[in-house]
Amino acid sequence: MVRYAEPGAVEWVESGGGPLIAVPETVLPFWAGADGDETASDYDRACEVDGSVGLLPVGDSAALVFGDDPASTS
Repeated sequence: MVRYAEPGAVEWVESGGGPLIAVPETVLPFWAGADGDETASDYDRACEVDGSVGLLPVGDSAALVFGDDPASTS
């Protein structure tokens, strides 16, 4: 059986050209995005993920990276 969310209950998320990244809320303080002090930022590391989906270490957990072509998702 296919189920759909109520209209307006799910927001669409789009990328401006980079990968989509799902970071667990518990490790958000460890995510520096594109503003990291390191030579390679978290964004740079996310862009290096091969394939359509990958995991990226963040703190003591991992972020889910949706790479390849940027597309809308919910």
